[in-house]
Amino acid sequence: MFTPGSDIFLQLTEDSDRRKLSPFKVERLSGGVILATPEGETPDLDPGAETIIYFERGREFVKQPATIEAPEASDNGESLPAGAILIRPIGKPVSAEERQCYRTQALLADVTVRINGDDHCNVVDISPMGMSFLSRNSYGTGQILDITVICEGEEYEGRASVQGARDLPGGETRYGVYCADSEQLQKGLQKVSMHVQREQLKRASGKAA
Repeated sequence: MFTPGSDIFLQLTEDSDRRKLSPFKVERLSGGVILATPEGETPDLDPGAETIIYFERGREFVKQPATIEAPEASDNGESLPAGAILIRPIGKPVSAEERQCYRTQALLADVTVRINGDDHCNVVDISPMGMSFLSRNSYGTGQILDITVICEGEEYEGRASVQGARDLPGGETRYGVYCADSEQLQKGLQKVSMHVQREQLKRASGKAA
């Protein structure tokens, strides 16, 4: 997947509507960390920065959250090519061309999400792989969030990656995220998504309580 000579692209801006992708060439993959060199001007990337990488897998263009690592901590003391960076992918890649799963509207289903322990938000829509929510806080595209989805008294914890944001009237922002690496969270999203769909069917049939 990350073979020497293959292309990857880093998302450098927090605004997904004006997304800028910076091209890199994979030099090698070692210990789950990609060594890559820029295919143009070297962007300013600090160790610990969170980003999204785009690349081809088979015949599909996919994206995956990642973090930038410090060379002295990850390259075993070897010298790096000029402008090279170290990238650690997080979780699993998903399609960059369209949503992996259909999302179900959740505003009427009393589903909430707690972000980083203290930001309580309403969930707008949800799927087995991700969701969107409303918040007055600022989160960057590619940022990894600790989230807890709450539905029917049950809580499902894990990490999710911010995929996009859209400012709304009234000061709120609608964020789209997808599950980064938590099996518990993914199972929870599947369960909550099914619950929301059942509630919608009940309302449509006039059987809702």
